Amino acid sequence: MLEYPVRFLSNYFSSSLLYEYLLFPVVCIYFYQTTYRSRYLNIVLQCILYTTVLTIIEIFFERYTELIKYHTWTWIYTFISTFLLMMFIRFLMHLINRKERYN
Repeated sequence: MLEYPVRFLSNYFSSSLLYEYLLFPVVCIYFYQTTYRSRYLNIVLQCILYTTVLTIIEIFFERYTELIKYHTWTWIYTFISTFLLMMFIRFLMHLINRKERYN
């Protein structure tokens, strides 16, 4: 669905190592930190903002560079999957912190 013609350590990984193991986790941590005391609506709005920025960057890379090549993938898939994953991570971190607070 999606191809990364230029990859770091391409012999070992078929995905974008820098994005999936460095950039995206850092963005998720920052998202969690900025929404730590927020209400649900603000969390969703901030998640939409972060997801939009990441999706626009991916669209730019796909159109103007050779770093990403879409086959059957579209920017909508990126937006939805990133949004859902960030919300899931936010919810999971909330549960972990809640459990730690009561121990």
